[in-house]
Amino acid sequence: MSQHGSPCDLPCQNNDTYLCGTRLFGRTTSFIASANLAKLNVTHANPRRQLSRKLENFLRILDLLLCGSILACGSGASKRLHISKTKPVPTVQSGLLTSRLSRRGQVEIIEVNAGWFVWGTDDKGALKRRRVFLDSFMIGKNDVTVGQFKAYCRDKRIDFSTFWVPFGGWIDDHPMVNLTWQEARDFCKWAGGDLPTDAQWEKAARGTDGNKYPWGDSFDGTRLWWSKSMSSGVTGATPVGKFPLGASTYGCLDMSGNVLQWCLDSDEDLYSVRSDRNPRWSRSCTSRVLRGSDWTADRPDYFLCTFRMFADPNRGSANIGFRLACRS
Repeated sequence: MSQHGSPCDLPCQNNDTYLCGTRLFGRTTSFIASANLAKLNVTHANPRRQLSRKLENFLRILDLLLCGSILACGSGASKRLHISKTKPVPTVQSGLLTSRLSRRGQVEIIEVNAGWFVWGTDDKGALKRRRVFLDSFMIGKNDVTVGQFKAYCRDKRIDFSTFWVPFGGWIDDHPMVNLTWQEARDFCKWAGGDLPTDAQWEKAARGTDGNKYPWGDSFDGTRLWWSKSMSSGVTGATPVGKFPLGASTYGCLDMSGNVLQWCLDSDEDLYSVRSDRNPRWSRSCTSRVLRGSDWTADRPDYFLCTFRMFADPNRGSANIGFRLACRS
C-alpha cells in the first residue's frame, strides 16, 4: 500500500483473504483480513519476533486508524482490499479558518472567529469608530449567484421569469441582483442562514486590523470590478470571485466592487447602537443598509470597508446583490 492510503495491490490468499501492509514509524507491519471483517487477525511481518498481546492489540488499532475503513466484498482471486479516503475540510488563510457548504443551495461559507474588531471610522458623517465584539459566524465567500438562486426557485416553485432581467441577461455565475431586501432574505432562510448584519459584514471585509480596503490600506483598482474596469460598451456585473487578489483577511471575495449587498440593519439601528457586543437590528424601518459598492462607482473612497449606503427595502436594482450569513 502506498503512503497515501491507495488500495492495496497485494494478491489474495486462499481466495477469501486480503493482505495489506502499512509503514509505521520505520517498521513494517501487516495484517490479514478475511471476507468476514469480524475475524481480523494481526501478525508481525517477521514471525521470529513475537509481540506481546498488549502491543499486538495496540498495533492493530493504530493500523486501522492509519489505513481507514476496510471494505472487503465476497471471495475470488480478483478481489482486493480497498482503503477509503477521507477528504480534508477545505481551509482558507493557511488553515486558520474553515469553510463549508450551506445546508441548501451549495453556497460556500467561511468562518469568522469570535472576537473584537474596529467598526466604523472617524470620517465626518460616518458611523463613529468603536470596538465591537461579535460571536463567531459564517459568511459567504462570494455573493449568491444566479445559478444558486435558480435552484432555490425550483425548490420553492417560484417562477424565475418574473424577476427583472439585468444587463446582459441571466448568467449562472454572476451575482443574483434585482431582488428586494425580503426576497434576498427569503433565500438566506431557505439556505439555512440570514443576511449578515452590518457589523458582521464589516468584520468579514476588514478583519481585526481595521483595514481600509479588504486587501489592505492602499487602493488598487486591479483588485476589484468597478467602472474603470470596463471597456467601452461593457456594463453590468461580472462573475463572482473573478478577483482573488481582492480577498479580505478571511478569504471573502467581492467585498468591494461588482455589486452592493443587502444587510439586515436599518439606518436607525446603526446610529442608535449602544451595545459593544453583537449589535442587534430592528424589524421595522424605512431603509436598509447596503455594503460593498458596485460596478458603477468611480472613486476609491466608495470602496472603503466602512462605506455604506441606504435603500428602500422594497426595491431591487441591477447593482444590488447579497451574500449569506450563518451561525458557526
